[in-house]
Amino acid sequence: MKNRSIWKDQIKLERTKNILTDKTSTDILIIGCGISGLSTGLELLKQGKKFIMVEKKQVGMGITANSTGKLTFAQGLVYDKIIKNYDYMTALKYYKSQKEAMKLVNDNINEYHIDCDYEKVSSYIFTDNIKDIKKIEKEEKFYNRARVKYHKIYSLPNNYPLKYGLEFEDTALFNPLKYVCGLKKIIEKSDNKIFENTTVHSIKKLGRKYKVITDRGVIYAKKVVVATHYPFFIIPSFIPFKTYIEKSYVLASKMKCSKISAITSCKPTISMRNYKDDYFIFASNSHSTSTHLNIKKQFDELLLKYNNHFNDEIEYLWSTHDVMTNDNLPYIGKVKNEQIYIATGFNKWGMTNGVLSGKIISDLISNIYNPYASIFSLNRKFSLMRILNSIKNNSKTFATLIFTKIIKNHKFYDRVEVVNIDGESVGIYYYNGKEYRVKNTCPHMKCSLIFNEVEKTWDCPCHGSRFDIKGNVISGPSTYSIKIDKKKN
Repeated sequence: MKNRSIWKDQIKLERTKNILTDKTSTDILIIGCGISGLSTGLELLKQGKKFIMVEKKQVGMGITANSTGKLTFAQGLVYDKIIKNYDYMTALKYYKSQKEAMKLVNDNINEYHIDCDYEKVSSYIFTDNIKDIKKIEKEEKFYNRARVKYHKIYSLPNNYPLKYGLEFEDTALFNPLKYVCGLKKIIEKSDNKIFENTTVHSIKKLGRKYKVITDRGVIYAKKVVVATHYPFFIIPSFIPFKTYIEKSYVLASKMKCSKISAITSCKPTISMRNYKDDYFIFASNSHSTSTHLNIKKQFDELLLKYNNHFNDEIEYLWSTHDVMTNDNLPYIGKVKNEQIYIATGFNKWGMTNGVLSGKIISDLISNIYNPYASIFSLNRKFSLMRILNSIKNNSKTFATLIFTKIIKNHKFYDRVEVVNIDGESVGIYYYNGKEYRVKNTCPHMKCSLIFNEVEKTWDCPCHGSRFDIKGNVISGPSTYSIKIDKKKN
């Protein structure tokens, strides 16, 4: 079993030849080369804009490579939630924005001949619990009012048990990594440059420009787009206080299966899809990173759920993080009084919202009216539900921060211990007679880290930063490693 995403084995990645050295300048700098950043780049390219892109690792190898690759507007019970937070018109705009994003992907694939295993399938929202049928029926009210076509169902193509569900046509699946690599090739053919293996540490305002400091040099830009899944800074925008992180567990098995894109209506969520005719992708056990710190137990429960219904061999096993907002709408737009643009908080639907963010941000930069910009604005109006959810989720994060500071050696740890060396908290992983030592504190907001025994990583339970056993940062918001001085090894 491979502890990595299936997408990473489906394409041979080619590194960019550009290397950032010393100083350079640009009109627009895009930080992050996942689906959001590259979609922004493509839209700016269509508008004739000049820009530079930087990526901490390789293009697409962040959260995009860990997603399930669904393109659908049928996203659980999202519309009923948005109506409760705001109103019907806001929910309708969100629905239309998802349809627009799906059309953009289809248009790009056809126009630029992107090979990404795109296929049209039906999407299903279902429940196997009688008690949850009423919740789906509430969601139906939105679809009826919005005149969205659907069918009521009492069985799924793969015979997974259900009591009730809805089927929607005209949705799709694709290989997200192949798609973003296709966008990369389009941008590389232009005069715009992509710099990989370039980590941004800070953004400083200098008059009408921004000085962006990286580990390879300095970039001066008039406008900056932060498309890093989770912003690496706290101020401006205060994203850590407006969002929380959910961790999900995913597997892919070698299986001949029917075409399907399905998700349960309520938690614990189960998500299913086919990949071509060869694989079946199954995800479950989503939870806030501030809860359920025993990650191996969550992986074990995922495997148990799968094995209860299927018996095909599992080839891939991985986890992913999603930035969740407190009002079920992403944050896409311009930071007030700045020329900084942010795209984050996609609430598990990064494939549509990542593409959508590219269109919205490019339109904002070019002063083009976008009908969806207002509902995703970083400065949108508050709702009572959003305030209550913010209090609840921030309280969980703060409680976890305190708990992990007090309890550092957990009962579920195997071959791991956390010790104090010269006044510094150090995590030690013992493997094959070797000791791998790292700092046990996340550089982002100083939370203590939890060891992920399955994927062999140190994970931050507060805001989702991840590090390998040698201390190298894998994903943010942290942009710094947790390596310690050699003398302490």
